Amino acid sequence: MRPSLAWLALGATLWTGEARALGPVDLGVSVLAAGGYTHLDRSSPSSFAVGDTTATYPGFGGFTPGGGVALELRVLGLVGLEVDGFVSRDRGRGQVTLGDTRATVTIGQTAVHIPVLLKGVLPLPGLQPFALAGPEFVLPL
Repeated sequence: MRPSLAWLALGATLWTGEARALGPVDLGVSVLAAGGYTHLDRSSPSSFAVGDTTATYPGFGGFTPGGGVALELRVLGLVGLEVDGFVSRDRGRGQVTLGDTRATVTIGQTAVHIPVLLKGVLPLPGLQPFALAGPEFVLPL
């Protein structure tokens, strides 16, 4: 897993299956699309000596598209377990300077993300706000 300052994702549910009532337990399936910005911050200081010249590390950033599937098991409409599986193409680009030479460098990976999330839901009529917490496992392809 590569370190990043932030992985911001804006997810959109493209298709959501009907929740299947199993008594006090509901089961839901969704198809997800996501996009975000990945940023690897520059170090401090960002310039350092290499022999008789100076190198500058810029930090890297880029758009990260992805998509996948979400499964949710909810009990009494209040507490749930959500497991998502999606693939993303994480990329970053930056300008590296060594003395008077400047080059554009692109780094990245394609990875499978598996967040396992505990979900708390406020079951209001219509809109139902929720909060999520849990780990995310990232497997580079």
